[in-house]
Amino acid sequence: MEEGTQYDWGVNASLTDEFGNNINASDSISFNVADAPSLIDSYPDSKSGLVNPDLNISFDNEDDPVTVEFYDWESETLLNNASGVTGSYSYDTSNSGSFGGEAGQTYFWYVVIEDEATGATYNSSEALGNPWEFSTTDVLDANVNVVQGDRNLNPGSANFGPSEIKVQIGNSKDLDMGEAKFYIEGSQFESISPVPVDETISADITDDVAAEDSQFDWSVEVLEDGNEIGNYSGTFTTHVVSLDWVDESSEKIPAQFNMYHSDEDTAFNYGDDSYGLIGNTAKTSVSVALPSLGYGSDDCFRVTAENSAGESSDASPCKHYRACPAEAIACSSL
Repeated sequence: MEEGTQYDWGVNASLTDEFGNNINASDSISFNVADAPSLIDSYPDSKSGLVNPDLNISFDNEDDPVTVEFYDWESETLLNNASGVTGSYSYDTSNSGSFGGEAGQTYFWYVVIEDEATGATYNSSEALGNPWEFSTTDVLDANVNVVQGDRNLNPGSANFGPSEIKVQIGNSKDLDMGEAKFYIEGSQFESISPVPVDETISADITDDVAAEDSQFDWSVEVLEDGNEIGNYSGTFTTHVVSLDWVDESSEKIPAQFNMYHSDEDTAFNYGDDSYGLIGNTAKTSVSVALPSLGYGSDDCFRVTAENSAGESSDASPCKHYRACPAEAIACSSL
């Protein structure tokens, strides 16, 4: 029988009573085979460096309760079961004995989900044709690549500028890792678990750093099953520059202002690579914390106005402002 299909069946009866009369009777009835729960997602599958990871599934059964059973595919051993589950379920394999607990092994698992009202069942191994798997490893040697974090960061007070340390963490086994702990001046301020291999992860500094124009030491520690497998230490600054200018555009044609930055005080030309666009704003006063601020020989900022008629010409001194050098920042009209 197929799920979601209606079937008809009936009974025909014929008999003779004690007086020799023939009696015929019939009846029919219809029934539907219920839809089984449908799987949405599962984790882990294929990549995991974790010993004793959590097995996670999410499914759709229209919020009707189900019974979930996790199995070791190789031994057909029931690892865990739970009833009255809706939407998703997670199982910690550290409670299963040996399954998932040995380093350097690959484990196979599947799940059976049964609708408690209809009895309709979903078996992931049968439906997908294969079990899910995850691998553990004896020793991981994690390497940390800093995407953002060893220069200037926004302590939270600036309107423009990144406020996150960003890293990518990899290893020779190409496996996900257990945990990454981030520290500022020796105090932990962020923890990320699990750590996806070679993907960018971020740690926002704004809740732990408030001081402007300061320097901070930071580090990240990578852990696997509680053991350190990699680390990195660096330094960032929190320089913030304030930019102010006068809006001389027509009230009938409001302008937005484009802010530009260069690491050195050179002539401004549109399309010149020496100046990078920071962003644009309708305000006439903003603060900026760029990654390169304080690392150039002569940080310079320029502002142009732009409306429906286009962007202001560099030849118009009323529309351009710059702030430099970085150690004594103040906006001045050109």
